[in-house]
Amino acid sequence: HASNVALHVLNSVAVLALLTPLFSLAPALLATLLFAVHPVHVESVALATNRTDLLACLFVLASTLAWRRAMAGGHGRLPRWRWFGLSLAAFLLGGLSKEAALVLPAVLLFWGLFEPGEQRGPAARPLRGVLPWLLGWGVVVVSILVLRHALGVGFGPGAAPGTRSTVVAGLSAFAGLWGTYARLLIWPWPLKAWYGMNAITADGVTFLWLAAIAAL
Repeated sequence: HASNVALHVLNSVAVLALLTPLFSLAPALLATLLFAVHPVHVESVALATNRTDLLACLFVLASTLAWRRAMAGGHGRLPRWRWFGLSLAAFLLGGLSKEAALVLPAVLLFWGLFEPGEQRGPAARPLRGVLPWLLGWGVVVVSILVLRHALGVGFGPGAAPGTRSTVVAGLSAFAGLWGTYARLLIWPWPLKAWYGMNAITADGVTFLWLAAIAAL
């Protein structure tokens, strides 16, 4: 439990490092404190078996920080291509920690569309600028999927050890899963230390919460 708390503190520091260049110190610190104490994180921090969430979060944040350094043309003694490699390596570790990390490339591409002017990410650049990232992310994702398949690890919610689940079956449950956690992010009620599969719903209200997150 203590190591989980330490990982969560480290993740919070990484969030602060990610937000500080984007905003002034006050809103960055406020957002970081909200991240640190938000009830939706209780399950991951309180339960030792959910350490994979914390590890995936840590590596996703590290990959994002390295991605921003690469987009800025490098920093300090490390040239841009090394930040590129560090970002892909962290993405690989995040995807091996938990499959939720595999959405990171889509998030970064979407983020790049909103970068101002010369800071725009790969999604708003010519094909020649985005192609290395697409190839790198593609190699990492394929490597993770091949490794999981070779080890007999299932995909998606409810994939118990020794039980094979198809990619299609796993993806079919993601809409309800994402919508439920979107609701918990905005309205964390009822407060619990653990939300089981019976808490995941895919009704109209769930998709309204998911739409609210997308709009935000």
